[in-house]
Amino acid sequence: METLIASSLIDLLDFRATSDPWKSALGFLIKEQQIDPYKMESLIAPLKASSPSKEELLTAAAFLSLNEKLKYELKGDIIAHCDGIDETLRALILTLLGHNSYIDLEQAKTAPESLLYFGLIALLENSYEKKRTFLKRVGELNLLLDRKGNPFFSLLTDEKHFCLATLLTVFYLLFSLAGHFSSQKDFDQIANHLHRRLGLLEGFYLDAIPSHLLILSLLIEMHHEPEKCSFAIPFAKGFYRDRAIFHEQLTKIDFTLQFAGEGKSFGALSKGNIEIVAMGPQQLPLGVMENFGFFREAANGAGEFADIIHEEEQLSGWLKLCNYGAALPEPGNEWLHVDLKTKADYLTLTIKPKKERSDLYFAFFIKAKEAKVEGRQALKPRSLDRIRGEIQEIFFKDADEFLSLRTPDLVQIEVIPLAGGNHFFSANFLVAFPIQKSLTLEIS
Repeated sequence: METLIASSLIDLLDFRATSDPWKSALGFLIKEQQIDPYKMESLIAPLKASSPSKEELLTAAAFLSLNEKLKYELKGDIIAHCDGIDETLRALILTLLGHNSYIDLEQAKTAPESLLYFGLIALLENSYEKKRTFLKRVGELNLLLDRKGNPFFSLLTDEKHFCLATLLTVFYLLFSLAGHFSSQKDFDQIANHLHRRLGLLEGFYLDAIPSHLLILSLLIEMHHEPEKCSFAIPFAKGFYRDRAIFHEQLTKIDFTLQFAGEGKSFGALSKGNIEIVAMGPQQLPLGVMENFGFFREAANGAGEFADIIHEEEQLSGWLKLCNYGAALPEPGNEWLHVDLKTKADYLTLTIKPKKERSDLYFAFFIKAKEAKVEGRQALKPRSLDRIRGEIQEIFFKDADEFLSLRTPDLVQIEVIPLAGGNHFFSANFLVAFPIQKSLTLEIS
C-alpha cells in the first residue's frame, strides 16, 4: 500500500522532544535511519537486569535487530522498500506471540490488539488462510464503526482502560494491515480516516501511544506484500445473534447496541460530529464509572440470546446489571428489559427494570460543543455549571448539527459538563435519566 504506516505515525509525534527514550530512538530510526548504539545499550541494560514484559522484550529485540539491518542491508530513503524481514525479529515474535493464548482467535473477536498480533503472525508466516481469517475479523469490526469510519470504543473497553490515542492507533494499524493484505480499497479508506483523526489529537494525547505499537507499525511497513487477497469489507447492518450486536444506519444517525459485555457500554451513536460515545445503566453516584454498564456473557451455544427478538424496525431483549462497586466487573442479580424501535430519522428506547429502583439511572456520555435546554443558558464542556430539574427535551449542538433526547413527559434529569480527553470515553457531557418503573426516550 502507498501509505508509510510507521513513518506517518512518527510524523504525528514530536519525537525529538518526547520524554520517552524509546519513542525518541524509534523516531530517529524511522525518519533518519540512524541510531546511537551506545544509547541503545543504555536502554537495553535495565531489561537485562530484570524480568521484562513481552512489550519491552519485543521493543528491545526489534530495535537491536533493525539496527543491524540498518548497518548492513538497508538501501534507499525509506524502510518500506526493504525486502523480507530480519529472521531474528521473525523468530522472536513467533515465539512470544504465535503459540499461546494471548493470540487466541476467539479472544481476538473482542480484543482489537490481540487481533492485530494475529494479523502480524499471518504476515510473518505468509499464511493465506490466516490472512483471510484476519480480513474477515477486521471486516466484522465494521459493526463498531459509523459511516465515516469512527469506532465506537466503549463497546470494546471499559472506561478504566480507555486511552483514545492508543485505541485509534490499534484500529489504524488493523485497517492498515488489512489494506496491506487486500486488493480492495475499503480498508485503506478507513485507515486514512483514522490517521486523520490521530492527526487532530493534541501532542500529550499522542505521547500516550505505547512504543511497542510503533515497533509493530514499522514491522508492517518493512514487509512487502507481493500478492493481495480479494476481500472487501462486508456490508454490516442488522442483528448478529451469535455476537448479540445490532448495527443500524438511519438517514443521519448511525448506532450500535450490544447485549453481551462485561462491564461495558450498552451502545453508542453518532450523528454528524455529535456522538453518544457510551450509554447504559448507571447506579448512583453519577460519574463513578465502576457503577456504569451491564454484564452478560457472550454466547456459548445456539440457545443463547433466545430472549432477544428482532423484527423489522424493532429489537428487544434483556440486560443484566453489574454488581456495581466490585473491584472487577461481575454480574449482579437484577435485569433490565430494553425495547428499541427505529424510524428513518429517529429511534425510541424503552427501559424497564424487573423491579423499581430509586438509585438506578440510564446514562448517556455525549461528545458535543454545547448542551441546551429551552429557557436556560447553554452549557459548555468543562463548565462548573450543571442542569438539574424536570425537563422533557435536551439538545446537543456542534456547528449546525443537533442531537435531541426527548421523553414523553417531564422527567427529573441531570446534565453534567465533562472535560473529555481520556476520561469518560472522551465525552463532554453526562446526561442521566432516572429509570424508576420505566423510561422512554426518543433520540433524533
